[in-house]
Amino acid sequence: MRFLKVEDWDKLLESDPKTIQKNICDYIVFMRSKNLAPKSIAFYVAAIRKFYDMNDIITLNWKKSISSNQSQNQDQKIDPIPTKK
Repeated sequence: MRFLKVEDWDKLLESDPKTIQKNICDYIVFMRSKNLAPKSIAFYVAAIRKFYDMNDIITLNWKKSISSNQSQNQDQKIDPIPTKK
């Protein structure tokens, strides 16, 4: 809520779906600029998705939001299993 400078949860629900989608994508870009780990960003996005799903805002394009986060994952080429050298 600090990112959007909103003090009331209900204000987040008043916007149209395109504005909400843009705000989510902007927030992902903001978190990436702060060098958060991709899994941390995914955790925050999951919480945002749950909020909108529970409030019956189901017209959002989550694949678009998630793909903007996954492109960072592909850039980093993280090895899921550390190997001893």
